[in-house]
Amino acid sequence: MDSIYSAYLDELIYVATCHTLSRVPGARLREEEIIVGTILAKCSQKRFKTDRIYAMRECISVLIRDIRNRMLPESMENASPDELRDGLENGWSAWALSKEKYKESHEKGKEGYGAQSFGLIALGIVLDCLERLQELPSTQA
Repeated sequence: MDSIYSAYLDELIYVATCHTLSRVPGARLREEEIIVGTILAKCSQKRFKTDRIYAMRECISVLIRDIRNRMLPESMENASPDELRDGLENGWSAWALSKEKYKESHEKGKEGYGAQSFGLIALGIVLDCLERLQELPSTQA
């Protein structure tokens, strides 16, 4: 799970850096901006900002889809109960890791960039797996 989190964090920072409106070195979007899908900074060129927001949303949706695919069975629709339980376990492990990373960073006085959004992805996986398990006939689950 650490390698998935590291890959997620690297890509999230890349997206945050590439889609900022600022020309200041090291500037990046806030994690919240990326997850909500907007850029809060003011820009005199409305089209430029709109294009950046669109590109950012596309990049983050690909990233989230990739992370989910690493933790879930290929097809949720045709997944066996064991595959769904594995996905549930992966999602829960990812959730626990996100909380751990967030706590560690705050103890060091840092912001914990990426930990909260990774946790949201993990919770989505947990809920999707639980929903699919609930839909299965009781003889299969």
